[in-house]
This record gives sequence, C-alpha cells and structure tokens, in this order.
Amino acid sequence: MFPVNTSEGTFMENQGPTFIKEPPPRVDFANVTGARIDCSAQGSPPPTIQWVSQEGKPIRRIPDTRETLSNGSLLFLPFHPSTYRQDVHAATYRCVASNSVGRIISRDVRVRADRYAINNSLVFRCKHPLHQETLPLHASDAQM
Repeated sequence: MFPVNTSEGTFMENQGPTFIKEPPPRVDFANVTGARIDCSAQGSPPPTIQWVSQEGKPIRRIPDTRETLSNGSLLFLPFHPSTYRQDVHAATYRCVASNSVGRIISRDVRVRADRYAINNSLVFRCKHPLHQETLPLHASDAQM
C-alpha cells in the first residue's frame, strides 16, 4: 500500500502491478550454459510473478530442465544436446504479475537454445566485404 495524504489524514491506497524489470524480447543461449530470465514487479499488495506459455497456460517445473525461482526468474538449466526439447528450448513465454488490484503481462519472450557437443567441429560465420580475399583458417585445441 502507498500512503496518500488528504485533508482528512493519511490512508493507504492499493496499486496494481508495474514492471520493475520486464524480460527481454529474445533470449538465446547455449545448452552448456543455460539461461536465467528475470522478471520483477511492484504494487500494493506486492504482486506474484507467474510464467505462462504463448497460449497463456501456466508453465510447470520440469526437473533438470526448467524451473521458476522464488524471485520471479525463469531458469533454463544446462542440458545435454540429446535432451533438447523444442517445446521448452525453442518456445515463447510471458511473465505475468498480478495482485488483487490488477494484472499485467510482459511482451513475448522468444527463447532459443543452441545445442553444442564437446569435441565437435566448430564453424565461425563471418561477414566480410566482397573485395577482400577469403582465406580458410584451421585450428586445433592446441592452437587456441
């Protein structure tokens, strides 16, 4: 509640949620690192944070894959490439903050996890002016 001063005294007023930290529109991460997407809001009474799918359905915890933290963050845990799930790692999410006064929904957050395997080939894609010569570069772990 926020104090409001009037000629009759001070009273507390409820306020709907507003984002303190709205999640970004896109989150790209590697399977070896995982990712955390923060979302926080303020209001009176203090709002609760919930993550929903693009269809508006509340997301559930998936052990060793995806969790919601008590501070409102959405956590994607590091994973082996063989456990990649398109419905989790290439999906759209929204953060919802709500209290007794109202509810706000964040913009879409498009999540994309890239899968990398250790001891696999690595390809760098670079843009360069057409007038420059392209030279191949080969390197091993010992050279890096």
